[in-house]
Amino acid sequence: MLCTSLITAIFLAGSIPAGIVVEADNVVGLFDSLLAGTGDEIVQVLTYPGLAELTESTGVPVLRMGGMAVEYYDWEADDYNGMYIIDIADLLIPVPLENSLDNLLQFCEQADIEPLLTVNYHINDPGKAARMVEYCNGDVTTPMGAVRASRGHPEPYDVTQWCVGNEPDMAGVAFPFPPYGEITFFRHFGIPMDQWAVDDSVFATAEEFAELASVYIDTMRASSPIPLEIGGLSLASNLSWIEPVFNLNKEKMDWMDIHYYPVVSFSADSSQYRYWLASPTSGSTSKPPLEDWYPMIVDTVEKYSGGFDIPVWIMEYNIMAMVDDPVWSNYLDGLFIADCMGHMCRAGVPVAASYSLAEGDPSEDVFPQYGIIRTDTLSMRSSAWVTKLFRERFGNTVVEAVCDQVSGGYGLEVYASRYDDWTLSLMVVNKNLDSSYTASIELSGYMSDGTADVWQIVNDMPIDAPWNGTSGITYQGEISGSSQSFSHTFPKASVTCIWINPDPQGV
Repeated sequence: MLCTSLITAIFLAGSIPAGIVVEADNVVGLFDSLLAGTGDEIVQVLTYPGLAELTESTGVPVLRMGGMAVEYYDWEADDYNGMYIIDIADLLIPVPLENSLDNLLQFCEQADIEPLLTVNYHINDPGKAARMVEYCNGDVTTPMGAVRASRGHPEPYDVTQWCVGNEPDMAGVAFPFPPYGEITFFRHFGIPMDQWAVDDSVFATAEEFAELASVYIDTMRASSPIPLEIGGLSLASNLSWIEPVFNLNKEKMDWMDIHYYPVVSFSADSSQYRYWLASPTSGSTSKPPLEDWYPMIVDTVEKYSGGFDIPVWIMEYNIMAMVDDPVWSNYLDGLFIADCMGHMCRAGVPVAASYSLAEGDPSEDVFPQYGIIRTDTLSMRSSAWVTKLFRERFGNTVVEAVCDQVSGGYGLEVYASRYDDWTLSLMVVNKNLDSSYTASIELSGYMSDGTADVWQIVNDMPIDAPWNGTSGITYQGEISGSSQSFSHTFPKASVTCIWINPDPQGV
């Protein structure tokens, strides 16, 4: 059971029989380590002692810094320490930052992560974006490189991954932000930040964004001595923006980004947990199943790409649970993240980033709703543990695997991969909060030596920090089977990795 009296009644006893078939010779996709990325608001504090080391231990390969905050962010303000403007209803509050651009990039150096930086499109200032590029990549003889050196980092950061804006298709959308009122996104288009007013109502159209993206991309490339890979569009959901943006920029863009939030909710209970967990498989009221939704996006991109290869990345994904719920945020969200990574492998997503990396202030009594790592009490959540498990235990060649107990997405999901030496890795997500599954595992196109190793993430600890519901990845030992079959019981609300060892005489 989940280790909290609040939801003990949800988790009932019982095990359900299941059948899993793995077709080891039927390749259906690839797992790139960049699928295990994460991201955060560009203003997020990353200077907490021990955070870089803990982040590095997860194996996260890329950190996308952007979020809605980037459109209210001035990286040059306060003598390059940065400033953020809170812009809600009739409030405009400038906030000095604890996390400068240097802090962010030096965190990435310490954690051995590739940074991906998003530039502010909202103010329509390509010069500011170009200076940011030169600050990161120029040598000390350039104006901005000299500023960087004066702040203690003479060597360039050599940031190659960039994106123009975050979710410009949200311009003009009013979003509830209790108790303060509503945020009307990006209402100051083209207005310098020191001239913003609460009665501004200027929003970029898709066509205006297309024009500014073209100028941004050219100006940013001209400001870097090293090649840049630039995402020319980062969408929330409105696919109608693709055509006008691609018409002007398809030959300039290296990739585009779209975000996957199948559910937005301001409350949580056991029935919603089940709905959220099922949504990548069965879809939701706002999104079809992930493996149907993503090809639809790719088809739209190909329609307007003019033959240019523009891959579609997913640089934010999660359940948008705007609620203080430790059961979900600390533990169950990890099942959702693991399931999404599995679906993305099969759908062909090349790069992805969960939302978000870190959240929580030890000096404030505020629950961190997001963050695979909590920084109020420095600790990993299950979402961090599943990221680590995929990075360490999932092979690069994804093969067909089916289970007869998917149960509309609220059941047992299995994803399979193959290493170059033909070791099979099965990642099994039990999203059922009531029951375990005892599964027979049948192997096709494969000969095992009859042994397999098992690692699990289960709910075996208190739900509050520092445990956040789990002791992490635990090695369960070796299990025995035959050359083409195994059996294993998968605990409720768990993620299990099984490494099946090949017969050295051949598969």
